[in-house]
Amino acid sequence: MCPPEGVPGTAQERTFIAIKPDGVQRRLIGEIISRFEAKGFHLAAMKLTWPTKEKAAGHYADLSKKGFFAGLVNFFSSGPVCAMVWEGKGAIATGRVMLGATNPADSLPGTIRGDLCVDVGRNICHGSDGPDSAAHEIKFWFSPEEIQNWDPATLSWVYENPPASVEKSSEEKELKVEETGGESGDLQGKFGSNTERTFIAIKPDGVQRGLIGKIIARFESKGFKLAAMRVMTPTKEKAAGHYADLSKKKFFPSLVNFFSSGPICAMVWEGKGSIKTGRVMLGATNPADSLPGTIRGDLCVDMGRNICHGSDGEDSAKHEINFWFKDYEVNSWDDSSAKWVYEQTTGYLLGHYRPFH
Repeated sequence: MCPPEGVPGTAQERTFIAIKPDGVQRRLIGEIISRFEAKGFHLAAMKLTWPTKEKAAGHYADLSKKGFFAGLVNFFSSGPVCAMVWEGKGAIATGRVMLGATNPADSLPGTIRGDLCVDVGRNICHGSDGPDSAAHEIKFWFSPEEIQNWDPATLSWVYENPPASVEKSSEEKELKVEETGGESGDLQGKFGSNTERTFIAIKPDGVQRGLIGKIIARFESKGFKLAAMRVMTPTKEKAAGHYADLSKKKFFPSLVNFFSSGPICAMVWEGKGSIKTGRVMLGATNPADSLPGTIRGDLCVDMGRNICHGSDGEDSAKHEINFWFKDYEVNSWDDSSAKWVYEQTTGYLLGHYRPFH
């Protein structure tokens, strides 16, 4: 069994990578995830979270004596961050190389900072700088049950000698049982407004194929805003609850088995018309009927491997968001580009809503 912090020096080495508030605001989550997926690394954990100042100070505790510490803490707690654990051979050192130098001006073209940012105070990402910091940061940001042990289907095409299959214990599976999110009047946003929210899930086939970044990037490019996200492996009970409206269908058992067969990426997206438009972006349930330009039309072939799910109406969006997320996991934040997406914006006051810690 791989420990939560991974095993340095093996294909199960793990590192902590965070996309800072500037990277989230600039809609670069999908771009950055895609680079790590294309490299051959795979996600062991991910969540969108808005750090308190205390959490930010704890993360940067080793810099507490520096003159810039207060400003760093204020910035890191100024909006949501995308916290991730990536797994793969050399993930710690290679992850740092992929990010580039701390100062973007010193970062080579081809690195994330070299390609995507300019100022050292807006360098969009953080990465563990060694095995000790990786172990500390992973434990600091994630509980053991939030970290997934799974084998990508592409292991043998990434590694000459792929690691042995990861077996989950029944005890660990029990830890992953999820409770239904508590009811919240505005958790699903306001239907018909700029704060309308929908539930989108990237299914096990989409995760296995390394398509998380591509799919996120499409929603970011559209102008929608990510309100919640996490990678998790659903239990069969959780999968059955999600598809309860199909329980009388003959294909129900196989649908439940497939949806619980590996990690999924559960997300809440926010924006005007997000429910209807999200479905249009996904395409028809059968990829053969999906137009080019839709996610299913471009990225999949078989109806049983159609890589994603999206809420089909206001009621299902409300139910699914509450079913998969608790109220404190859904973030309300000010999107700096909203005025360039909407003719009339209805943004939140900065700090209007914050997750509990």
